[in-house]
Amino acid sequence: MSDDLGSVHPEQASLEAAASRPSKNNPSDATSGANEPESGPALDRRKWWHRKNELVDEWLDDAPARAARPISVVGSTTLRDEASAEKATEELEYRSRSWSSVLREFLNWYNGYRFSHLRFRSPEGEIVRSPMKNSYQPAYGDNYYAKVKALERHAVKRYENPYVVMLTLTGSTKNARDGWRCPADHLRDVVDPFTDHVRPALHRALGPNGADVEDWEYVRILEPHQSGYGHMHVGVFVDGEAVWFFDTCCDGEEVALEAGEVVHCLCR
Repeated sequence: MSDDLGSVHPEQASLEAAASRPSKNNPSDATSGANEPESGPALDRRKWWHRKNELVDEWLDDAPARAARPISVVGSTTLRDEASAEKATEELEYRSRSWSSVLREFLNWYNGYRFSHLRFRSPEGEIVRSPMKNSYQPAYGDNYYAKVKALERHAVKRYENPYVVMLTLTGSTKNARDGWRCPADHLRDVVDPFTDHVRPALHRALGPNGADVEDWEYVRILEPHQSGYGHMHVGVFVDGEAVWFFDTCCDGEEVALEAGEVVHCLCR
């Protein structure tokens, strides 16, 4: 009953500052299309690599203390090769690289797609060239957004009494010493509570031993905040009005959710 499609503490920044897309169900709405660049979407997509580099450069300049933090300081954390480096010890040991160095490595990889193409032979025997894509390009975001909207349309059309609840899982960006947290450790503390607590709570609350609704689906979306840290949105589509009682939600406290309500769960 799920569709896993691919923050900050309120003291640091509000969730409203996150780069979420506005819903575009009503094209006549005055705010529809407000997030399109002045130069137009077609031109923007031809310049996607340029804008991505600008965003990273601006963030590194504006947040040097955060950029200097290692990706992780939690032992046994699994990291990609480009996020780790060997320690200068006799035994084979690794340490995580800094946030800034990993971002630079990411940009080198990302920019490599600028003029990259795949060449293959068509069924007719002709050589065909196709641009190589990755999940950080605008086209991928468009496809992802379309899938979420398709799920919403499906629920509205099929459900007799559709309701939606939006959960937002966030976490403090400061550590116990009031310094900036490592980004991988922060995001893990946002994602793990969903798997360990929130998702099981959804099944308990909406299943046969709970509200016993006719049908329900959820979609989760990870997004970056302007601070550079991540947060998670969970959209829950339910067929039937219900009040849901979650015996655990991130921090273990009981939370009551009503359909149509937006709930912020502070993880750890």
